[in-house]
Amino acid sequence: MERQEFEYGRNFAYLKMIDLSSNELTGEIPTAIIRLLELKGLNLSGNRLHGNVPSAIGQLKGLECLDLSTNNFSGFNISTNEGNKGLCGKPLSNNCPGDEAGHHNQPSSGMYEDDSVYERWLYISAVLGFGTTF
Repeated sequence: MERQEFEYGRNFAYLKMIDLSSNELTGEIPTAIIRLLELKGLNLSGNRLHGNVPSAIGQLKGLECLDLSTNNFSGFNISTNEGNKGLCGKPLSNNCPGDEAGHHNQPSSGMYEDDSVYERWLYISAVLGFGTTF
């Protein structure tokens, strides 16, 4: 498969949700993601991303849902997450809901506050992806 790169204009600064889970993505999370100021949900789970999670991701103040599970990140200091009961999965000791024997499951119903909103954004993302391809 040939690698393709796309650059988007200003309109994508208002993107609300990105789900690129289980796409066999490699490399590091681009720091340019912090330009998506309106981002509420980011799912990069089930890929082969590596390196450090950019600290600049903390500038996404509106981020409500972040799933980076089942990747190969490094530089993760577990002590910085002590007391945060909302975090789960390796290398933390508590498992995420739906995790069984290390298998990565698709987001379960109820992961997002309103599944219909998630579904709507899924279709919008698919249409945008299809449209930019052609």
